[in-house]
Amino acid sequence: MKTTQRRVPKLALSGGPGGGKTKLAKFIAKKAAAKGYVAQVVPEAATILMDSGVSPHGGRAKLLDFQHAVLKETLSRERFAEEALLAGGHEKPLLIFDRGVPDIGAYVSENDYRSLLKEHGLSHHALSRDGRYDAVVYMRTAADGAERHYSNRSNKFRSEDLDAARALDRRTLDAWIGHQHLSVVGNSYNSFRGKLEAGWREACRLLGIPEPREIEKRYLVKPVDFTALGIPHRTIDVTQHYLALPRHNDETNRVRSWGEDGHATYTFTRKRMITPGEMEEIEEHISETAFAQFTKYQDQTTVAITKRRTCFVYKDQYFMYDEFLSGRPGLTVLEIEIASQKSTVLLPPFVTVLEDVTFDREYSSRAIAEIT
Repeated sequence: MKTTQRRVPKLALSGGPGGGKTKLAKFIAKKAAAKGYVAQVVPEAATILMDSGVSPHGGRAKLLDFQHAVLKETLSRERFAEEALLAGGHEKPLLIFDRGVPDIGAYVSENDYRSLLKEHGLSHHALSRDGRYDAVVYMRTAADGAERHYSNRSNKFRSEDLDAARALDRRTLDAWIGHQHLSVVGNSYNSFRGKLEAGWREACRLLGIPEPREIEKRYLVKPVDFTALGIPHRTIDVTQHYLALPRHNDETNRVRSWGEDGHATYTFTRKRMITPGEMEEIEEHISETAFAQFTKYQDQTTVAITKRRTCFVYKDQYFMYDEFLSGRPGLTVLEIEIASQKSTVLLPPFVTVLEDVTFDREYSSRAIAEIT
């Protein structure tokens, strides 16, 4: 079966005030071009509008009118940029977005955000987050960890003081939590150049440049009640089917649905072990119809895996906590994707780790799906 037609990889850059996302966009475009990519940066819609004299200030109605214009401009520019790159027939295209649709959710209430999406034919916030962008690199505001470098001077439209910048940073990051491929770049580097280099490395890791690799740590943990903890998080409904398709080089094929409130995005994934703990992973977005067709090829030695996946950020690390509903109901596992096996993981103190099971096949989703 064929999966999808050729598409352009899409990287969204987000961040708090003074985080460096706009400079990172240019930095990544230049680095990617040196690797043979035709990279196009789609500028931030809000800045374009304010440069044209459109203001978000003056009360709720004025703010909503402004964000309505931001969303309209964002959707138009994203569509035009993708069509232009596809029409160019480039072998290695790349779209880089200076902010994406979910960023709007940081500036208005949840109800107003949902209403704005519906006005533009976007049925659910999860689809606008997961379905539009392949990966997200989030640049922390300098007001959180690099305070002496935070300033309003570099942006004439920036008015937030340190506290307001931190608050906006938290709201903006919350809007992206739940995405399948998110990385947070903090301010622990010796220089702004170091932060840009870190952003580039994370973009490469998430997009599979130069090779699609997945390196993760996996921990067997006790159950966690995130609602009681009160930390920002997003719970995703995940269903995975492992497929009996022709295999090459011992690869594993699966399809996955990833959604909230009955709204989902779908992917087809091919995985092959390189070394223990490191996989070659090639992932493609597919339609709901294609997903349903693929499920007919489920490997009959497996069951469909269903789990509740809770995504959260701790110390600028993006964790995913899985509660399995099938396969081994009640099993709870904590995962994090890392840059290398040498990466240091700072485990959250509110999660009780029973065992590091990174190299124990028994706790891989594929093994959990097997009928015993």
